[in-house]
Amino acid sequence: MTAATPPESTSPDADLPYSERLHVSLAVWAGTLVITATVALQLALVLPIPIWITMVALVGFVALGLALAGRATVTVADGQIIAADVRLSCEQIAQVEELDARNTLAALGPAADPAAEVVTRPWVRTSVRIIPVRDEPPYLLVSSRHPEKLTAALVACASRAAAQ
Repeated sequence: MTAATPPESTSPDADLPYSERLHVSLAVWAGTLVITATVALQLALVLPIPIWITMVALVGFVALGLALAGRATVTVADGQIIAADVRLSCEQIAQVEELDARNTLAALGPAADPAAEVVTRPWVRTSVRIIPVRDEPPYLLVSSRHPEKLTAALVACASRAAAQ
């Protein structure tokens, strides 16, 4: 776990916006669809409808759910971070912490604050905790497959906001 506080000066190479889609991994897709197909076959044995209808309906429903679950994005651009439906201005960022898998799990469980804003996905094991200047919310926890890149983008964004 590393913490970064926005520095006083900005670096010119950190002006690029950051964007990441929290898509469902292929392993989760494969495992979920295999289990769903198995359940659909078991249901087809007891239901009085053709097997293919049961398979298409159940597997299609689960695939749609996985596709919708993987639509969340994390973006740092235009002076703010947008994580799913949560927005936080870079001016409000006091500190940014990269969390590894163990610390992310702790931040979601025993060390969690019920008032915190959380944008996480269970298939993304690492995250970034953003502590705002004001305590509302106490922090924003955001899943990221590349927490070091997200942290760098947030620090650069906060530095630019502080310099203005």
